[in-house]
Amino acid sequence: MTTAIVGTGGIGSVIARQLASGGETLRLSSADSESARTLAAEIGRAAVAAADNRDALRGVGAAEARSLIGGA
Repeated sequence: MTTAIVGTGGIGSVIARQLASGGETLRLSSADSESARTLAAEIGRAAVAAADNRDALRGVGAAEARSLIGGA
């Protein structure tokens, strides 16, 4: 499964690192695209920086996307 992390600041980067250390594949996005690229490079092969938030959610199932963005 791939997890999208939208926001790679303090909390988002901690969550991303924890998920990656557990073997999760990540797609990272941030208003600061350089932040997402830097974090993806630090994490390594488990993470890629997405072009934007919509791109980050590609490949994430609808139910998972709703739970990530707070929907029912």
